[in-house]
Amino acid sequence: MSISSLNQVTAAKVRAALPGIPQQPTTEAADRQARKVTVTIRGAEAIITCPAWCVDPHSEDYAFIQDVSHHGEEIALTAPEHQGTTEVLVASISQWPFVNDADRGLPYLGFDATGSGDVAALAPAAALAFIDQAAAHLDRLRAQVQQLTEARQS
Repeated sequence: MSISSLNQVTAAKVRAALPGIPQQPTTEAADRQARKVTVTIRGAEAIITCPAWCVDPHSEDYAFIQDVSHHGEEIALTAPEHQGTTEVLVASISQWPFVNDADRGLPYLGFDATGSGDVAALAPAAALAFIDQAAAHLDRLRAQVQQLTEARQS
């Protein structure tokens, strides 16, 4: 049996053994285009451009124009815990376009590693660097599972 076949069999066994963990969604987000939306700022209406990735309804009455923000679809990984599951690696694109802060004026990836609400604002290069580190970690995790599989067969 090849390594590839063994990995497929092992992955299938792992998925079968963890029925309580929902599979991650695989559907593509609907095609969206930038659009004009009306926001309310202290009772006055203003028209702003909402980026294609934004899913925020902009339905609140904002105190200041700087409070208007854009937020993309949130994604998270459901991970097993001792007594159930938890959401980790929570991420979404965010932007505060009217703030005079270079870090918030441009879109960034809001990233919460533990699901605790402590969100890092990552520029594309930082997000990709973390993804590379996570991929390497997953490779090491896969190697550990391979060792575990071999240990259980001996």
